[in-house]
Amino acid sequence: MTNYRIFNVTVDSDITLPELPESGQACSIKVRQTACIDHANVSWLHDWRDQEDEVEISLGKAGQDFVLNFPELADFRIAGNLVEYAPQKDLPDNTLRHLLLDQVLPRLIGHQGHLVLHASGVVLSKEGAVLFVGESGIGKSTLASAFEKSGATQLADDCVLVDLRENVTLNASYPGLRLYPDSLEATNQAQGQLVNHYSEKRRSTSEGEIEQAPLGTIFLLSQSEEINVAPSRSADDLAKLINQCFLLDVTDLEVHRRQFRDLQALLESCREYSFPTYDGHWPNCVYPHRKSKLDIFTE
Repeated sequence: MTNYRIFNVTVDSDITLPELPESGQACSIKVRQTACIDHANVSWLHDWRDQEDEVEISLGKAGQDFVLNFPELADFRIAGNLVEYAPQKDLPDNTLRHLLLDQVLPRLIGHQGHLVLHASGVVLSKEGAVLFVGESGIGKSTLASAFEKSGATQLADDCVLVDLRENVTLNASYPGLRLYPDSLEATNQAQGQLVNHYSEKRRSTSEGEIEQAPLGTIFLLSQSEEINVAPSRSADDLAKLINQCFLLDVTDLEVHRRQFRDLQALLESCREYSFPTYDGHWPNCVYPHRKSKLDIFTE
């Protein structure tokens, strides 16, 4: 068994996780394979759906245990700090690691009391971290890659843990970006291994990545008829941020209350609106056909 670090959490895993750095710390979460996860006693509570309204993940409970079903891919059972997985026959290793690293562990760590956001981020030399928050497919990773091409330092691709103690600090889940080939080409990134077997996305890493940085600015990405940037303090945008939190038990009202308090504290730390400045160039739009509205919260 090997211990790995994701965010600031140590994971003891029986499968090799090359995306994560190894850790010498005592483990907080154990990951183990099991032969089968029986659905007979599972009460299904919620489905997460993709943009085509297909079920991506189903959440259920069996007693005190949580079950996450990824249709035709794998089941995961979460019992306290133990994560058991039962992949479908012949499921590729990279797909199993993707489900574990990019879905299951962020949701479990969020459930344990951390604020984990669906976001990408880069670090500017004088302004701290710039965070791009938004739904899947809106261009968070592409923006982060474009900023890196323009001189920023990569922080996180799709998942960030927000530490609200004293100064607001952002912790990356693990190094690297996950991008489609056209985005990799447009931002001059090297094409690495496929993220999974059902997508064209590939992993890309670069030198100079950092794991932690103070928050400078939050950009909340949303669809719009025109490209614009505007300051925001509305309740609607707080709700949008809530929707970008990694959750496990969506029926747990105490978890919702905690995340609401954390997001309020995060936004209260963002006092005055200003455009961040840095020595590089603001990147040109990689996808000129995609128009987005960027609402800004700044510290």
